[in-house]
Amino acid sequence: MTTEAKNPENVALPRIGVALDRSRFPQRTADFRSVSLVPVLFSPIMGSPERFVVGCLCSDRDSIHLERANKLDRLTCLFGEQSKGAVAAIEIALDALSGSIHTDDFLIDTYRSPVSNCRLGETENREGRSLQEAGIFWMSAMSSLYAPQTVEA
Repeated sequence: MTTEAKNPENVALPRIGVALDRSRFPQRTADFRSVSLVPVLFSPIMGSPERFVVGCLCSDRDSIHLERANKLDRLTCLFGEQSKGAVAAIEIALDALSGSIHTDDFLIDTYRSPVSNCRLGETENREGRSLQEAGIFWMSAMSSLYAPQTVEA
């Protein structure tokens, strides 16, 4: 037996129209540029699909920037005292990645973290006025281990 939701009085329901005003949306300016973004993912339990976004690599044709998770202490809420090991592993992985991205032979596709629970995710394309700004906005939206900071001029 199926039931249908019906208007019991057969009264015409009012239509609600929404008109969007483009002037209220941010406008793309000439200083925006295309940014390739690659998330840095950490799995706290080997073999588990659970993972945390602990950073993101932002790059364009000329440069590369690593935006790091800056609230790793939040892992304490989940893992208590055991979070110290996870935080240390994440910091080791991010330090190694930070050093590697500035070498001449760095390639995102072949990079392997020295920490087995840490890996790079799939490349996404975004836009931003700078690599740092793109990283801040993306990490603010995608990582529970990040709090936005002000963009340096």
